[in-house]
Amino acid sequence: MDESFTAAAEALSATRANIDEGAFDTAVDLLVRARKVLLVGNGFSSPPIQDAALRFTTAGRSVEAPFDILAQQFSSRLLSPDDVCLAVSYSGANIHTLRACSASRDRGAAIIAVTSFVHSPLTRLSDHVLWAGAGLLENDADSFASRVSQTAILYALHRAILGHPEHRDADWGALEVVADALSEDRPATESDC
Repeated sequence: MDESFTAAAEALSATRANIDEGAFDTAVDLLVRARKVLLVGNGFSSPPIQDAALRFTTAGRSVEAPFDILAQQFSSRLLSPDDVCLAVSYSGANIHTLRACSASRDRGAAIIAVTSFVHSPLTRLSDHVLWAGAGLLENDADSFASRVSQTAILYALHRAILGHPEHRDADWGALEVVADALSEDRPATESDC
């Protein structure tokens, strides 16, 4: 068990040490100003994308994160120069992710990549790269360390969006939505009847 926690801690330290703060700040600015954000990631990169989609939505961003590879292709073709495509890929070579990014680029959207390899097809397509280098020494198809890094970067983007001076939808009611959902789950009492 200790080995797993050590691997996670090392992944976070490596990610923090290697992230380009200028690229991170630019990514935050783009995400805050975007009309719509399309998040794409496939295989083991899909769970961090789904988590980020929910978090970005709670920050008032208009977000789409289709699971289906065809839906990603359709959505990417609906973007405009006012939009952002944020792609997560450990290898930076997943063909489905690359196709969505290529279509997004053709539509004029900015491309932000979160990937573990500085030189990859994804980084060549992207305008801004956030390097999640942790996991490069793993030989597994499922890089646990990389997923920890990806998730941390996406969470940091969410927190930075919330704190951005131009964050336009800071008080759109996310807390009320959660509170309302929790109140619906409470057990009925005699006074409710």
